[in-house]
Amino acid sequence: MSLYDNIENETVTKEIRITDKDKVMCEEYGHPRVYIDVKSKGFGVCGYCNITYKHTDTVQSEQIRKIIKKV
Repeated sequence: MSLYDNIENETVTKEIRITDKDKVMCEEYGHPRVYIDVKSKGFGVCGYCNITYKHTDTVQSEQIRKIIKKV
């Protein structure tokens, strides 16, 4: 049995999500809920679905920072 048996299309994402939270919860694609520390390294990666969570403090592009503030 694979970690990805319950994922419908069995693809692993390379998605990057920007957050201002120090820890995030991930339970995408039906995998078990996990909590990921984002603040200590500036990013964290879910071990199940490979979604990368990046902390806003690490965003270097001024244009992207402006977009993030609007949201």
